[in-house]
Amino acid sequence: MSSKVGDHTAMVQAGRAPGARRSGRIAWVLWAITLAGGGTAGWWLWERGRLSADEAADARARLGEAHLRAAQAEDRVLAMTASQLRGTEPVKGSPHAELDRLAEALRVALELTGGTVHLDDAAPRLTIALDDPAMFRGDDDVLTPRGKAILTTISGVLGGAGDRPIWIHGHVDPAPLPDDAVFESHWELSSARALAVLHQLAEDDRLDLRRMAAVAFGAERPVSTAAGGKNARIELVVEPAPPATAAARTAANRTR
Repeated sequence: MSSKVGDHTAMVQAGRAPGARRSGRIAWVLWAITLAGGGTAGWWLWERGRLSADEAADARARLGEAHLRAAQAEDRVLAMTASQLRGTEPVKGSPHAELDRLAEALRVALELTGGTVHLDDAAPRLTIALDDPAMFRGDDDVLTPRGKAILTTISGVLGGAGDRPIWIHGHVDPAPLPDDAVFESHWELSSARALAVLHQLAEDDRLDLRRMAAVAFGAERPVSTAAGGKNARIELVVEPAPPATAAARTAANRTR
Protein backbone atom coordinates (compact mmCIF):
# COMPACT_ATOMS: atom_id res chain seq x y z
CA MET A 1 0.00 0.00 0.00
CA SER A 2 2.73 2.47 0.92
CA SER A 3 4.51 1.62 -2.29
CA LYS A 4 1.45 2.58 -4.35
CA VAL A 5 1.05 5.80 -2.44
CA GLY A 6 4.68 6.66 -2.99
CA ASP A 7 4.41 5.85 -6.65
CA HIS A 8 1.28 8.01 -6.99
CA THR A 9 2.98 10.94 -5.17
CA ALA A 10 5.99 10.65 -7.44
CA MET A 11 3.72 10.64 -10.50
CA VAL A 12 1.86 13.73 -9.27
CA GLN A 13 5.14 15.56 -8.58
CA ALA A 14 6.52 14.50 -11.91
CA GLY A 15 3.36 15.74 -13.60
CA ARG A 16 3.59 19.16 -11.94
CA ALA A 17 7.25 19.73 -12.72
CA PRO A 18 6.82 21.05 -16.33
CA GLY A 19 4.06 23.48 -15.26
CA ALA A 20 6.17 24.74 -12.39
CA ARG A 21 9.07 25.36 -14.72
CA ARG A 22 6.83 27.28 -17.13
CA SER A 23 5.48 29.36 -14.24
CA GLY A 24 9.03 30.13 -13.16
CA ARG A 25 9.99 31.22 -16.65
CA ILE A 26 6.88 33.42 -16.93
CA ALA A 27 7.62 35.03 -13.58
CA TRP A 28 11.20 35.67 -14.68
CA VAL A 29 10.06 37.24 -17.96
CA LEU A 30 7.56 39.45 -16.15
CA TRP A 31 10.27 40.52 -13.73
CA ALA A 32 12.61 41.34 -16.61
CA ILE A 33 9.90 43.34 -18.38
CA THR A 34 9.13 45.21 -15.18
CA LEU A 35 12.80 45.95 -14.64
CA ALA A 36 13.23 47.11 -18.23
CA GLY A 37 10.12 49.28 -18.04
CA GLY A 38 11.24 50.83 -14.80
CA GLY A 39 14.66 51.49 -16.28
CA THR A 40 13.13 53.12 -19.35
CA ALA A 41 10.85 55.28 -17.24
CA GLY A 42 13.75 56.27 -15.04
CA TRP A 43 15.88 57.15 -18.06
CA TRP A 44 13.02 59.22 -19.55
CA LEU A 45 12.55 61.12 -16.31
CA TRP A 46 16.28 61.72 -16.02
CA GLU A 47 16.55 62.89 -19.62
CA ARG A 48 13.51 65.15 -19.22
CA GLY A 49 14.98 66.63 -16.09
CA ARG A 50 18.28 67.21 -17.87
CA LEU A 51 16.55 68.98 -20.77
CA SER A 52 14.51 71.10 -18.34
CA ALA A 53 17.70 72.04 -16.53
CA ASP A 54 19.35 73.00 -19.83
CA GLU A 55 16.33 75.08 -20.85
CA ALA A 56 16.31 76.81 -17.47
CA ALA A 57 20.04 77.53 -17.76
CA ASP A 58 19.54 78.95 -21.26
CA ALA A 59 16.66 81.15 -20.03
CA ARG A 60 18.82 82.40 -17.15
CA ALA A 61 21.62 83.23 -19.60
CA ARG A 62 19.27 85.20 -21.86
CA LEU A 63 17.83 87.04 -18.85
CA GLY A 64 21.33 87.88 -17.70
CA GLU A 65 22.16 89.31 -21.13
CA ALA A 66 18.98 91.42 -21.09
CA HIS A 67 19.83 92.76 -17.64
CA LEU A 68 23.35 93.59 -18.84
CA ARG A 69 22.06 95.52 -21.85
CA ALA A 70 19.60 97.40 -19.65
CA ALA A 71 22.36 98.26 -17.18
CA GLN A 72 24.62 99.49 -19.98
CA ALA A 73 21.84 101.69 -21.36
CA GLU A 74 21.19 103.07 -17.89
CA ASP A 75 24.89 103.80 -17.42
CA ARG A 76 24.94 105.76 -20.67
CA VAL A 77 21.91 107.79 -19.60
CA LEU A 78 23.51 108.54 -16.22
CA ALA A 79 26.77 109.51 -17.92
CA MET A 80 25.00 112.20 -19.94
CA THR A 81 24.64 115.57 -18.31
CA ALA A 82 21.25 117.20 -17.84
CA SER A 83 22.15 119.72 -20.54
CA GLN A 84 22.94 116.95 -22.98
CA LEU A 85 19.63 115.24 -22.33
CA ARG A 86 17.79 118.52 -22.89
CA GLY A 87 19.90 119.31 -25.94
CA THR A 88 20.78 122.77 -24.54
CA GLU A 89 24.57 122.57 -24.19
CA PRO A 90 26.51 125.27 -26.02
CA VAL A 91 27.00 124.39 -29.67
CA LYS A 92 30.57 124.22 -30.95
CA GLY A 93 31.78 123.10 -34.35
CA SER A 94 29.14 121.38 -36.47
CA PRO A 95 26.02 123.45 -37.22
CA HIS A 96 24.03 120.27 -36.54
CA ALA A 97 25.66 119.56 -33.18
CA GLU A 98 22.42 120.26 -31.30
CA LEU A 99 20.52 117.74 -33.43
CA ASP A 100 23.37 115.25 -33.03
CA ARG A 101 23.07 115.45 -29.25
CA LEU A 102 19.29 115.31 -29.41
CA ALA A 103 19.45 112.22 -31.63
CA GLU A 104 21.86 110.47 -29.28
CA ALA A 105 19.71 111.27 -26.24
CA LEU A 106 16.65 109.89 -28.04
CA ARG A 107 18.50 106.70 -29.03
CA VAL A 108 19.47 106.12 -25.43
CA ALA A 109 15.92 106.82 -24.22
CA LEU A 110 14.42 104.43 -26.77
CA GLU A 111 16.92 101.64 -26.23
CA LEU A 112 14.76 99.99 -23.56
CA THR A 113 11.41 100.64 -25.23
CA GLY A 114 12.00 100.23 -28.94
CA GLY A 115 12.12 102.66 -31.83
CA THR A 116 14.61 104.09 -34.30
CA VAL A 117 16.13 107.53 -34.72
CA HIS A 118 17.33 108.84 -38.10
CA LEU A 119 19.18 112.10 -38.61
CA ASP A 120 18.96 113.56 -42.09
CA ASP A 121 22.05 115.80 -42.34
CA ALA A 122 20.95 117.34 -45.63
CA ALA A 123 17.71 118.81 -44.25
CA PRO A 124 18.72 118.80 -41.32
CA ARG A 125 15.80 116.80 -40.00
CA LEU A 126 15.41 114.28 -37.18
CA THR A 127 12.90 111.43 -37.51
CA ILE A 128 11.87 109.17 -34.62
CA ALA A 129 9.98 106.08 -35.81
CA LEU A 130 7.83 104.32 -33.18
CA ASP A 131 6.69 100.99 -34.62
CA ASP A 132 6.01 98.91 -31.53
CA PRO A 133 2.94 96.76 -32.42
CA ALA A 134 1.77 96.98 -28.80
CA MET A 135 1.66 100.76 -28.81
CA PHE A 136 -2.04 100.91 -29.67
CA ARG A 137 -4.96 98.67 -28.77
CA GLY A 138 -5.76 96.50 -31.79
CA ASP A 139 -7.12 98.46 -34.76
CA ASP A 140 -7.99 101.37 -32.51
CA ASP A 141 -6.46 104.74 -31.63
CA VAL A 142 -6.28 104.00 -27.89
CA LEU A 143 -2.76 104.08 -26.51
CA THR A 144 -1.83 101.10 -24.37
CA PRO A 145 0.09 101.53 -21.10
CA ARG A 146 3.21 100.55 -23.06
CA GLY A 147 2.47 103.20 -25.68
CA LYS A 148 2.07 105.87 -23.02
CA ALA A 149 5.32 104.75 -21.37
CA ILE A 150 7.21 105.08 -24.66
CA LEU A 151 5.92 108.62 -25.20
CA THR A 152 6.69 109.59 -21.61
CA THR A 153 10.24 108.32 -22.10
CA ILE A 154 10.92 110.57 -25.08
CA SER A 155 8.80 113.63 -24.25
CA GLY A 156 11.38 115.05 -21.86
CA VAL A 157 14.12 114.67 -24.45
CA LEU A 158 11.98 116.32 -27.12
CA GLY A 159 11.81 119.33 -24.84
CA GLY A 160 15.40 119.97 -25.96
CA ALA A 161 14.29 120.50 -29.56
CA GLY A 162 14.05 124.20 -28.81
CA ASP A 163 11.96 126.15 -31.30
CA ARG A 164 12.06 123.49 -33.99
CA PRO A 165 8.64 122.37 -35.25
CA ILE A 166 7.66 118.79 -34.43
CA TRP A 167 5.31 116.97 -36.80
CA ILE A 168 3.52 113.82 -35.70
CA HIS A 169 2.94 111.52 -38.68
CA GLY A 170 0.35 108.77 -38.42
CA HIS A 171 0.88 105.68 -40.64
CA VAL A 172 -1.06 102.39 -40.76
CA ASP A 173 -0.60 99.06 -42.52
CA PRO A 174 -2.25 98.66 -45.96
CA ALA A 175 -4.02 95.46 -44.86
CA PRO A 176 -7.83 95.80 -44.96
CA LEU A 177 -9.42 96.82 -41.67
CA PRO A 178 -11.75 94.30 -39.98
CA ASP A 179 -15.47 94.59 -40.66
CA ASP A 180 -16.05 95.58 -37.04
CA ALA A 181 -13.21 98.14 -36.94
CA VAL A 182 -13.90 101.41 -35.15
CA PHE A 183 -12.67 103.46 -38.11
CA GLU A 184 -13.94 103.15 -41.65
CA SER A 185 -10.70 103.92 -43.44
CA HIS A 186 -6.92 103.94 -43.05
CA TRP A 187 -6.98 107.73 -43.26
CA GLU A 188 -9.25 108.06 -40.27
CA LEU A 189 -7.27 105.56 -38.21
CA SER A 190 -3.89 107.16 -38.96
CA SER A 191 -5.32 110.61 -38.19
CA ALA A 192 -6.82 109.47 -34.88
CA ARG A 193 -3.57 107.81 -33.82
CA ALA A 194 -1.50 110.88 -34.62
CA LEU A 195 -3.88 113.02 -32.56
CA ALA A 196 -3.78 110.51 -29.69
CA VAL A 197 0.01 110.86 -29.59
CA LEU A 198 -0.27 114.66 -29.70
CA HIS A 199 -2.70 114.67 -26.78
CA GLN A 200 -0.43 112.37 -24.77
CA LEU A 201 2.63 114.55 -25.40
CA ALA A 202 0.59 117.63 -24.51
CA GLU A 203 0.56 116.43 -20.90
CA ASP A 204 4.29 117.23 -20.67
CA ASP A 205 4.69 120.91 -19.80
CA ARG A 206 8.22 120.92 -21.23
CA LEU A 207 6.87 120.75 -24.79
CA ASP A 208 5.68 123.86 -26.63
CA LEU A 209 2.40 122.85 -28.28
CA ARG A 210 2.53 125.88 -30.57
CA ARG A 211 5.20 124.15 -32.62
CA MET A 212 3.52 120.74 -32.82
CA ALA A 213 1.08 119.38 -35.40
CA ALA A 214 -0.46 116.01 -36.33
CA VAL A 215 -0.63 114.70 -39.90
CA ALA A 216 -2.31 111.60 -41.37
CA PHE A 217 -0.76 109.57 -44.17
CA GLY A 218 -3.14 106.61 -44.10
CA ALA A 219 -1.49 103.55 -45.66
CA GLU A 220 0.08 105.51 -48.53
CA ARG A 221 3.70 105.40 -47.33
CA PRO A 222 4.52 101.79 -46.40
CA VAL A 223 8.12 100.98 -45.51
CA SER A 224 7.75 97.20 -45.80
CA THR A 225 6.07 94.80 -48.19
CA ALA A 226 5.67 92.16 -45.48
CA ALA A 227 2.27 91.84 -43.84
CA GLY A 228 2.33 93.21 -40.31
CA GLY A 229 5.74 94.80 -40.88
CA LYS A 230 6.86 98.26 -39.78
CA ASN A 231 4.11 100.05 -41.72
CA ALA A 232 1.87 100.77 -38.73
CA ARG A 233 3.93 103.41 -36.98
CA ILE A 234 4.11 106.89 -35.57
CA GLU A 235 6.87 109.16 -36.80
CA LEU A 236 7.93 112.24 -34.86
CA VAL A 237 9.75 114.57 -37.25
CA VAL A 238 11.83 117.38 -35.78
CA GLU A 239 12.12 119.96 -38.58
CA PRO A 240 14.79 122.65 -39.00
CA ALA A 241 14.32 125.79 -36.97
CA PRO A 242 12.83 128.85 -38.69
CA PRO A 243 15.56 130.77 -40.59
CA ALA A 244 15.51 133.86 -38.36
CA THR A 245 15.77 131.83 -35.19
CA ALA A 246 18.50 129.61 -36.61
CA ALA A 247 20.55 132.65 -37.64
CA ALA A 248 20.18 134.19 -34.18
CA ARG A 249 21.28 130.92 -32.55
CA THR A 250 24.34 130.67 -34.82
CA ALA A 251 25.35 134.24 -34.02
CA ALA A 252 25.00 133.59 -30.29
CA ASN A 253 27.15 130.45 -30.56
CA ARG A 254 29.94 132.34 -32.31
CA THR A 255 30.19 134.81 -29.42
CA ARG A 256 30.80 132.07 -26.87
